[in-house]
Amino acid sequence: MSLGTSPFIGAGQFGYKAADYYRKFYQNPQNMEEIIVKSVELGVPAIQAIAYERIIQAIKNVQDKLQVNLFCSVTIGFDDWRKELNESKMINPQIAFIFPSITDLRNKEKLKEVIDGIQDAGVIPGCATHNPWKTLPFLEDSGLDVKVYLAPVNPVGRLMGSEPDKAAALLEKVKKPVIAKKVLAAGTIGPEEAFPFVSRIKSVKGMTVGITSIQEAEETFEQAKKFWPLEG
Repeated sequence: MSLGTSPFIGAGQFGYKAADYYRKFYQNPQNMEEIIVKSVELGVPAIQAIAYERIIQAIKNVQDKLQVNLFCSVTIGFDDWRKELNESKMINPQIAFIFPSITDLRNKEKLKEVIDGIQDAGVIPGCATHNPWKTLPFLEDSGLDVKVYLAPVNPVGRLMGSEPDKAAALLEKVKKPVIAKKVLAAGTIGPEEAFPFVSRIKSVKGMTVGITSIQEAEETFEQAKKFWPLEG
């Protein structure tokens, strides 16, 4: 279980709430830190970070404040993947996911270039996708040294490229572990509906969930404990 960071940048998937999230978090990094600290206290000492400078710095500040080494993964490739990977070194990421804007082009040569750069940095390479229906079969057959996938998984099929049951059947067939994202479908469904669906898919070995308030963190991670053991 890891804390997601899409709300921290006011990602477009949140619709009319996106601008409010951007102001609340990205323009006020102390609010990001508050959510990260609370997540650690609730037994989630892991974070899936979008490699934006303020997010990386907020994570570093929390690590220094709490004197903990969070399990960090980062998503790179929004602008300059080399720069983003280098700037992420301050939080010692274990995994670097290639952003869907690169992954979903399914360009084997480009992907190999980024994967090689990630491995040269001593980090585990992964691929994030917004189109698992097409991209995961491509990656499975590509021969590329991708170790893990970051893919949308939710019971309403949002950004899964197909109906939920068909997409889940595809995920059952992949050989690499999947970290589920967009589990709550950008806040349109609750954890009591999402978590049972995600927990039944064998290839899903982890999950990342964006949180926008202390109360939401408490409620979401309490539900998560019914399906996965947390450290708290």
